[in-house]
Amino acid sequence: SVLASVLISAPTLLICLRLCLLFPGDDLFSVFYKSCGNVLGSFFTVLYSVYAVFVTATTFRFISEFVRTVSFPKTPQIVILLVFGYLCGRSLKYGRSVFSKFCLCLFPLIIIVIILISLFSFDLYDVSNFRPVLLNDIPQIMDVGLGISSYSFGEAVLLIGFIGGGAFIGLFGCVAFIGKHLNV
Repeated sequence: SVLASVLISAPTLLICLRLCLLFPGDDLFSVFYKSCGNVLGSFFTVLYSVYAVFVTATTFRFISEFVRTVSFPKTPQIVILLVFGYLCGRSLKYGRSVFSKFCLCLFPLIIIVIILISLFSFDLYDVSNFRPVLLNDIPQIMDVGLGISSYSFGEAVLLIGFIGGGAFIGLFGCVAFIGKHLNV
């Protein structure tokens, strides 16, 4: 289902990259108004804002449950949420450009850590888990793949709204290069 999620996410990624190439330097809100007009642009902005609140609330809850389970089992969840919200508010106080530059600097480090963990745990891999790729029926695999790609890729689309298209192309530069030369 992870492979299905990658296949489902690829067209969405190419659409986002094309929008970023068509409207360089604009964030997603201005793209909504330029491409859809005032009424439909306002509708998409409200829909986008509701989705942003939903994703933020879900992410806050996931992080607070993880911290509570791993580090502070006796601490009430509301305290962890308040501390995490305060830290996020303080980091955003300095502006979205500082926050986006921090994220862009941190992104390669996260990728390097994931690759290193994968390489160091190579002896723990069980190849037999990879063999029954299509053990379940196709609709179930596609359903799980859609769930995986919609949430995780939705967060990437949220980044476009806050850091602008140029940084999104910077994150996925090789895909933008391929998309540009394929005229996607």
